[in-house]
Amino acid sequence: MAADDHRGESSSGQGASTTERWAYGYLYFVQTVGPADGERSPSAGPTVTVIADGAGHRCAVLTGRRLEVLDELGAQGWIVTDGLWNPEQVRWLAEVVGSVEGVDRMVGYWQSFMRRRVVDEGGGGG
Repeated sequence: MAADDHRGESSSGQGASTTERWAYGYLYFVQTVGPADGERSPSAGPTVTVIADGAGHRCAVLTGRRLEVLDELGAQGWIVTDGLWNPEQVRWLAEVVGSVEGVDRMVGYWQSFMRRRVVDEGGGGG
């Protein structure tokens, strides 16, 4: 769940070395079901976006289109791979999404892997 980084050193050819590392994370689009209303069956709940990376996880109701979320992540330097649908109930994800208003339970989710390059100038030995 948590993102890791991978470091490698390279030289810019001008005597200064840079340390390149990759930050990793996951993007989830979670399909939910809303609470039942009296005798009516539960209806579709909101789609919830969860981003899990080295900073933790962030959860919000999808208010626009999925493409807008991907564009925003791309602007932040993230490379997002194709998603995979999964109908399983992942406990930590269900708990995070369960706190969103209008959500009774999750039905499944699209999971995408994401990574971005982070360059530290001056070596930054670790």
